[in-house]
Amino acid sequence: MEESMVEKKSDSSSKTSSSTEAGAEKVANSVLFPCKYASSGCEVTLPQTDKREHEELCDFRPYSCPYPATSCRWQGSLDAVMPHLVQKHKSIPTLQGEDVVILTIDINMPGEIFWLMMQSCFGFHFMLVLQKRRKYGGSHQFFAIVQLIGTEKQAEKFGYRLELNKPQHRLTWEARPCSIHENIASAIMNDGCLIFDTFVAHLFAQNGNLDIKTSWIKRFTHYDTCRAATTDMAIDGLDCNPLIEHLLLCRTVTSVLQ
Repeated sequence: MEESMVEKKSDSSSKTSSSTEAGAEKVANSVLFPCKYASSGCEVTLPQTDKREHEELCDFRPYSCPYPATSCRWQGSLDAVMPHLVQKHKSIPTLQGEDVVILTIDINMPGEIFWLMMQSCFGFHFMLVLQKRRKYGGSHQFFAIVQLIGTEKQAEKFGYRLELNKPQHRLTWEARPCSIHENIASAIMNDGCLIFDTFVAHLFAQNGNLDIKTSWIKRFTHYDTCRAATTDMAIDGLDCNPLIEHLLLCRTVTSVLQ
């Protein structure tokens, strides 16, 4: 009899404790806290349980210096990124307009190197980085990464096209830009760039130099969140299949032999 009464009291205490915890959790979730980047302009308020997740992706979190291959540890607001690049990294050439041709000189230069260009249009600055990296085994790959000096939401409003052209050859890559909140290493890991090897680079190069045409459109709505890549090639007397094996594009590759 006594054991039965003890069990009932224990069950009652457990239910009371659970009810108290549930009530406390409900109260905690009803209290909204400001983002820790509120002083930088974020107006979001949210429960404590959701606060950390939001702050990890908040558009108002500090931006790191987007200049590649450097030990620059600068961080600051979005508005301060361009002034920082101009003052501290003065060697970046800038082209104006929606359609430009970027010349990358001496792609046969030994070692792991990068070429950098800024393009200004639609009131924004876009940064194109062509990076040459060594693969396992000693061969090299080229990575063409395009970043917006802006937020992820702003990047979703744009689309770009990269073109490599040569008589009877054309390679086209279409995608959305990355925000500079996503660094170059992440863009490569997340398939956010055009990738090709030295075979393709030499196919389109002239005297060791590679021309990359970059075109921009606003309100990019024709593609979903997955980047899309297409190749359109007309090659006389050459089977496309071996060439396509060298086109290590990130998501989708389509070859058209005309």
